[in-house]
Amino acid sequence: MDSVSISTMSSLLAMFASLSAVLVLGFVGLRTRSMHLPMYRLWRFFHGNDVVSDFEIQRLVASATNLMHFRSMYGIRVDTLAQCHRLIAWARMHEVEMPAVAACGELFDPIHCQLRERLPTVGRRLALAVSTLLAIALFSAAVMALFSQTALVRFTSASEQRYFLLGSDAARPLWSMSPSASRLQGPDCGKPLAAAGPQAASGFTPEERNILCKVFEDQAQLMATIDQALFAQRWLLAGCALLLIFFLKMSTTALRSIAAAEDLQRHLTRRLLFVNASDAVSSASSASTSGASSLRRTC
Repeated sequence: MDSVSISTMSSLLAMFASLSAVLVLGFVGLRTRSMHLPMYRLWRFFHGNDVVSDFEIQRLVASATNLMHFRSMYGIRVDTLAQCHRLIAWARMHEVEMPAVAACGELFDPIHCQLRERLPTVGRRLALAVSTLLAIALFSAAVMALFSQTALVRFTSASEQRYFLLGSDAARPLWSMSPSASRLQGPDCGKPLAAAGPQAASGFTPEERNILCKVFEDQAQLMATIDQALFAQRWLLAGCALLLIFFLKMSTTALRSIAAAEDLQRHLTRRLLFVNASDAVSSASSASTSGASSLRRTC
């Protein structure tokens, strides 16, 4: 048994390692918006460190590799090395770190080295923040429901479908103003409907109550029903949780981009004012004008 167990774990580990490598290559391809680096690594895997003999091809591949390294490192969408070099020179001139530029995301134009003309309005930022908080609340509820032992099932009739929560020892309607008052437990089934009181009857019709009491009598069938419902329920909740994670990633990235763009805008404004003030004090009017134009906001 031990040898079989070790062999199984080894095969799973090898499969996981291969899948991880594919995921990493896919992530690099998405981040750089190019398959150059994955294809380059694939070429190196099959051909080793053999150097391309043609000088022009070698220089072309090296330039593309350097460009993809920059994209992969910072996630900034520059199309050519020349644009990359201009952006680096602009950042040095304005004393801006490249991660600060990258944090602006789509709000920064790397081609012209400037922020977009109009940043998102206050209303859009507020809507984005509210939707993010709502997604966090929904994600928390989905995670809590994933570990719940109560299944969501439904009564189906000719006229309507009504959902309720079913556990191993009790059931209650899904939508109820007072969950404890509409809770039907197994021991309530042994009492007459009038003796059971409004707590057992308020949440379910007499027909529904009779059906639930029959379900509570057969514990094996009850647990099988709950397990089947929980299986489908957890897969659905897991899918919803993944979608919420994707939305949260996008919304939080957008909020961080807005904050980073505002910080960069304030930095550029202070930097320009500082240089202009220094030139006005130390130089004549013509020299001041020349100094102001040398510290331009764009490439």
